[in-house]
Amino acid sequence: MDGSDSARSGASIGAQLAGSGFRPAEAPGSVPIDWEALGEVGLARSDEAVFTVQLEDRADEPRCIVLFQMAGSSLLQLGRRRSRLATGDFCLMPPARSPDIEAIGEEGQQAAMSLSLARLAHYCPNWRRIAGTPLPADRAAVVLLTLLRHLLARKRPLASEGRRAMGEAVIHLLATTLNEHLEEQAAAPQTAGRPAAPNSRLESYHRERIRNYVRTHLCEPTLDIAAIARGVDLSSRYIHKLFEGESMPLMQWVWELRLTSCYRQLAQHKGGRRNIGALAFSYGFNDQAHFSRAFKQRFGCPPREVVAVAPQGKPR
Repeated sequence: MDGSDSARSGASIGAQLAGSGFRPAEAPGSVPIDWEALGEVGLARSDEAVFTVQLEDRADEPRCIVLFQMAGSSLLQLGRRRSRLATGDFCLMPPARSPDIEAIGEEGQQAAMSLSLARLAHYCPNWRRIAGTPLPADRAAVVLLTLLRHLLARKRPLASEGRRAMGEAVIHLLATTLNEHLEEQAAAPQTAGRPAAPNSRLESYHRERIRNYVRTHLCEPTLDIAAIARGVDLSSRYIHKLFEGESMPLMQWVWELRLTSCYRQLAQHKGGRRNIGALAFSYGFNDQAHFSRAFKQRFGCPPREVVAVAPQGKPR
């Protein structure tokens, strides 16, 4: 990070495992952090704007870090590479020999998890193929994040046996999550003799899920990005990211679908009677005047003209 970034209020997550747990890094301005040892897994949390994650280089037990964006977002810097983590995203970091991991938290909360590379490699042999790549939370990752949130939020400590059991559960869920993403990456189509960009197939899958959800709930007036995010169990920020390169933003596409559906409904009643206000409200519009203006802008005529003269019942 540059000097202006470093000057911001900051803290260090010390992922320097000494025995069974984390300890804060000895750095000016560092603040206490919540930490806990869950068997072979170390878990720490930070609510700070700027933080670093460092791992002690222990030759007897090489370890890795997984960084989770529990809320808000962060700009993750690993060496010269920068990536954005949205709510629910996570990233498996390379081992301790790599540069310090720094993040600029725009808001929210981060969690760092440390575990033995030997344990990770046992359950996920190809972990290197996905290290350093931000990944979205879906499928097994949703369960993992839910478990981490409960572990971080609980008030009463777990007994020794409970900590070990939770640590094993976290390791297995993490390995399952990473293997799922690796399978998606392996199944991605080849382009010009090279593998498609990581997660391209997964992103296409999520976009289709979102489109299907929109079509199913098109008539609900409360359908917006937040409602869609809840419906498909993804973050709003990640949904915006998925549709960045599309021909139109997601909500513009939603309104396009609604207008087109209204046109078809009106065209089916050409020469007859149709309550235009009721139709508009049934497709999520809450103001008939606004609907009429949007309709005319899209099709070049007001809704009533379509009822009277629509030629084939298809949008122009």
